[in-house]
Amino acid sequence: MAFQREDASSSVVRQPEKKLCADSQFDRDVEPLFNSSVSRSPVLRLPPEITSEIFLHFLPTYPQFPPLSGILSPVILCQICGHWREIALSTPRLWRAIKLLLRPSQGELALLDCLTTWLARSGQSPLVLEIRTPRTPRPSEPKLLFLADCMQAITANRHRLDHLVLDVPFKHLSFLSGDMPLLRDLTISTRAAPDGTPILIDRAPALRNLVVSMFDVAFRQLPFAQLISLDVDYIFLAEGAEILREAKNLIDCRFTMCDDSTTTTSLPMIPAHQRLRHLTFCLPEDDVSIHSLLNELTLPVLSKLEVYEDGVTVDALVAFISRSQCRLEELRITYASLEEATYREALPSIPAIILEYD
Repeated sequence: MAFQREDASSSVVRQPEKKLCADSQFDRDVEPLFNSSVSRSPVLRLPPEITSEIFLHFLPTYPQFPPLSGILSPVILCQICGHWREIALSTPRLWRAIKLLLRPSQGELALLDCLTTWLARSGQSPLVLEIRTPRTPRPSEPKLLFLADCMQAITANRHRLDHLVLDVPFKHLSFLSGDMPLLRDLTISTRAAPDGTPILIDRAPALRNLVVSMFDVAFRQLPFAQLISLDVDYIFLAEGAEILREAKNLIDCRFTMCDDSTTTTSLPMIPAHQRLRHLTFCLPEDDVSIHSLLNELTLPVLSKLEVYEDGVTVDALVAFISRSQCRLEELRITYASLEEATYREALPSIPAIILEYD
């Protein structure tokens, strides 16, 4: 059998032709796949639920707030590609923490649009919400309308509130009397003096942590009995005593006391408190004394106490600790003037005595 010898130059020509044909066939086979944006990157081939979880880890840990815009906002996830936008918009937990700070340079309509958009995108997820307004004596008409619209949007979603921070005029707090079955943490800061109308929070069974600035008669009917943590600014001794009588489940309490020396109201008797472990008395005024309140307290499980030295004497502390028979682990004296040895000698059983001088 005769074999015809192939010319070398012919072989050189045919090899590229074969490769070209193979490449063309490969292109025809995979072209439909490469036309899909999902197939071009491995990260885009992840199941949507995995991508959604990754997005959630991109945000600050709940209940911290992401910014409303910018590189760390969930909005940026909607601007990468259509696939990611679809996932971000179908992940309600990305939009559940909203913080609005109304500044003079910011437009009310833009903020209101942002609030309503995020509320809609959050679906039925529990909400973390903070709204703060500038402390101006006479807010402009647009700002008043903005606040009214914000409160209306919040009221429609109050059944989803989990953490709430409000620094708004007093008249905008009336919505708190509605159903808030999920609310656990509430911070209220208000400026306008109320007309005596009480703030009622009687349908928030999960509320456990409360912060109130500028305590007033309007707040005396808050559900203190169910709280485990309480922080109240500018409260009179008698008001503090009444709260401690009612708040039998408190574990952590901080009072900033006001001078009520002009009143003759005697303090009520306070039964021994079986749960309070951390207690702080702040005294913004030098002439405020907590002797009378401390004399009414018996706290057998107290482990940490912080007081201003101007408001209490060493003898009063010794009497209180002896009466309570508590195993105090830390005593912190702020604005101290006495030497540490004075406290060590009077209170030798306390492991940590911390003095903070001016």
